[in-house]
Amino acid sequence: EAAAAVPLPDPQGDPIGVLILRGRTDGRSYRSGEIKLLTAIAALTSAFLRNARLAEKARQADAKRREDEIARQIHRGLLPHSDPAVPGLEIAGVCRSAETIGGDYFGYLERPDGGFGLVMADVSGHGVGAALYMAAAKGAFQAEARRLSTPSDLLRRANDALAADFSTSDVFATAFFANFTPGGRRFGYANGGHNPPVLVRSDGRVERLDRGGLALGVMPNVLYQEGSKAFGVDDVLLVYTDGVVEARDTERRLYGVDRLERVVTAHRRLRARALVDRVLEDLAEHTASVPYHDDVTLVAVRGVDSQAAAEGGRRD
Repeated sequence: EAAAAVPLPDPQGDPIGVLILRGRTDGRSYRSGEIKLLTAIAALTSAFLRNARLAEKARQADAKRREDEIARQIHRGLLPHSDPAVPGLEIAGVCRSAETIGGDYFGYLERPDGGFGLVMADVSGHGVGAALYMAAAKGAFQAEARRLSTPSDLLRRANDALAADFSTSDVFATAFFANFTPGGRRFGYANGGHNPPVLVRSDGRVERLDRGGLALGVMPNVLYQEGSKAFGVDDVLLVYTDGVVEARDTERRLYGVDRLERVVTAHRRLRARALVDRVLEDLAEHTASVPYHDDVTLVAVRGVDSQAAAEGGRRD
């Protein structure tokens, strides 16, 4: 029944709509002057619609920026502010956030027996939600670390706590926990679905630490296996999240575990902080201009002679 149809123009391409008038009651058709007026009205209408859509996109982008900043603030507040001083060990950790904040977490835990605990977790998802779930994971680990429990038992208890928190969503967390004895010459560990950390011996031998069980928060009452390792002077433990090995170059090739192991092995004599920096440099060389799509988190632990480290600190 349309008697006149005028497109709503869009300078970028096809019309965004059409202005349609039905026939007049007297049956008279629209004249050319009236069509010109309708065309002008259609142009104004199109401009108003485009401006409204642009304004809505701007509001959404601003809300996204505010959400990302809130996530960054939460994320920064949950991570350690400095590397700890632990007899027999050098420790250095870092987390480089992606454009959209993920759920990477690492922390240092004081143990009731005077030992040193290292935990790393990666909560699924991004943004504020992942940061809040990461806060729940940190709380679970800190609460359980106060008990004199084994690494496998700590993961089991943390999993039961997180399974209750995560039960209403599809969220889960991979986690790795290592408990160093006082003096740092041995550690026990349990791996909850996390990327196997790399243990590089002083002579260059490489071991991957995968003993454990299911990711945390999927289901309660999960039992975890446990491993135990001697940790000598100049041995290096590197714990990392999947954002490291899954980083891609311009041709979408993964950085990969093999390359990570080669870099750590080649530079195992460096101090812990220098080793972390070297891995990050090599990762940057691989990705070139490609931005990270997931957080990049690393913690290096190196066995040192306590007396030599103390004397070196006094000389510095």
